[in-house]
Amino acid sequence: MKKIQLAAFLVLTGAGFYQPTAHAFVANPTDLFIGFQSVGGNGAASAYVIDIGPESLYTTGNGSTFNLNTAFYGGPTSLSNNLNTLFASDVSAGDGTYWGDTQDTYWGVGGATANGSNTVYLGKPESPVGTRTTAITAQNAGQLAIINGDLTNALNAFNSIATVNSGTQAQIQPTSTTNGWVTYNANGAGASFVAGNQGQLFVPTSGTVLDLYQNSTGSAGVYEGKFTINSSGLITYSTATIAPEPSALAALVGGAGLLGLMRRRRAVVA
Repeated sequence: MKKIQLAAFLVLTGAGFYQPTAHAFVANPTDLFIGFQSVGGNGAASAYVIDIGPESLYTTGNGSTFNLNTAFYGGPTSLSNNLNTLFASDVSAGDGTYWGDTQDTYWGVGGATANGSNTVYLGKPESPVGTRTTAITAQNAGQLAIINGDLTNALNAFNSIATVNSGTQAQIQPTSTTNGWVTYNANGAGASFVAGNQGQLFVPTSGTVLDLYQNSTGSAGVYEGKFTINSSGLITYSTATIAPEPSALAALVGGAGLLGLMRRRRAVVA
């Protein structure tokens, strides 16, 4: 299994919270995004969106383990500071003791592809945690084209807003942003790039794991791995192990048998 520790985010303060100036980082068409939002209280005014790099990072299935560069997110201890700032009124109103256990805080993941095939990547929350979700329902070409277009619009919206600080890939997105994250995730878990794409954080606990699926025309989603978040704000990613195709396995077994036969013949000749 491959685990990617996504060292979460920048500490946000006053003027650094949102800057309307151009930013150096530009999201690419094959990048995936994680978004956090609240559907009530102070947090409903903004979403926190992070570009987590190209889909190829999450689909290799090669068993490797690595950490993403903390410059993308601002350091491993920053998530709680960021989201507590965003959802401060929810916490102070008694809806929870911190960002993770407020009743209306959600996170989701999604991304499109640039190959014209209308392949999309979407998350689905585990319920209960530890039980893999059923695959996202198969979409026809027209449906996938719409989802792909929405994801592409969200990427373009990301590129229209400054990242939080220089050198990061995270930003605060006002809900008024045209085609922004909240445009396509307006009602938490109930309305998304595909309904049910977002998970409610910690209340219930089922929202703390998002299974990642690749969806292509006419087929149910292919499981790629899972994102997990804990109460300290640490996000990890575990890639599904890719089993060899039967033909490849047969060739491997046949090759091993042939090698053994050659060794035995050499031993007889000697």
